[in-house]
Amino acid sequence: MGNKALLVGIRYASLEGHVLESTYQDVEQLREFLINSVGFQSTDIMELRDDVEPSDPLYPSNANLVKAMEDLVSDVQPGDHLVFHFSGHGSQKPDLNGDEDDKMDEAIWPADVILVEGDDADNVILDDNIKSILVDNVPDGASLVIILDCCHSGTGAGNYTDPDDEDDGQAHPLPRRKLAFRKLTKTGNSDANPVVVSWAACPDPKATLSFSRSGGYFLEAFVEAFNENPGATHQELLHCVRMKMTQSAESFLEEQRPSMTKGRWKRIQNWWKTEQPEPVLGVLYDEDGVLCSPVVDTFGDGAAS
Repeated sequence: MGNKALLVGIRYASLEGHVLESTYQDVEQLREFLINSVGFQSTDIMELRDDVEPSDPLYPSNANLVKAMEDLVSDVQPGDHLVFHFSGHGSQKPDLNGDEDDKMDEAIWPADVILVEGDDADNVILDDNIKSILVDNVPDGASLVIILDCCHSGTGAGNYTDPDDEDDGQAHPLPRRKLAFRKLTKTGNSDANPVVVSWAACPDPKATLSFSRSGGYFLEAFVEAFNENPGATHQELLHCVRMKMTQSAESFLEEQRPSMTKGRWKRIQNWWKTEQPEPVLGVLYDEDGVLCSPVVDTFGDGAAS
């Protein structure tokens, strides 16, 4: 069995008004997490950051990012464990193949994204691409964890549809059930299916909040919550991540309160009522079983104690 991880952090230093300050810290924090908390080796991890020359193969251009994703799932065997992480900008594009109920695809921005009118962007990587490159190529018996710390990321690794158009009655604590992958009918032993889990910073329509000083607001909460309870199930960790994100945001707002007018503070409070953190968990195959299983299991058998 083997482990492979692809960590992507993009700062967009040349895009005025779009620079992100914490994406490199995200990569460093997740690298440390994979090595110290779940048993990866440094040689298992590939990093793409835009602090190298554009001619460097590790520069996260559209072409290099696609190739790195393809390499991540190449030669994967049953029992292997994969991780794909992206910290950067996310956006939405009009859906062209009719698989989105809201008529919008989700997208991540590579370093060579092309900004067009308003906040629109071209030369992006769509959720359909991520699904076809990564999700659809995880073989039976292998696992893939996707971590998206960007705006509009809820179904950033593929669309979820319920073929029966029914709620399954499963209790999903926070938020209410919204899964990121097409729900497929299980056949035979569920252990033979691929295990694919997606952790996303926010639902599709929303933008992420930026209150953390040491890294991505969502990713920091994820790592802290896991390290405090390494045996947590997926359901339990989802709940803890949201609580930590909420506490971090409320602490930040309280720190800023003295510098705000009464009117601005009231507007902030009204805004907060509708914009509270809502991390999203998606599961492909055996939803109930994965939600009730330890998160550490999806990262591999070499997980640190």
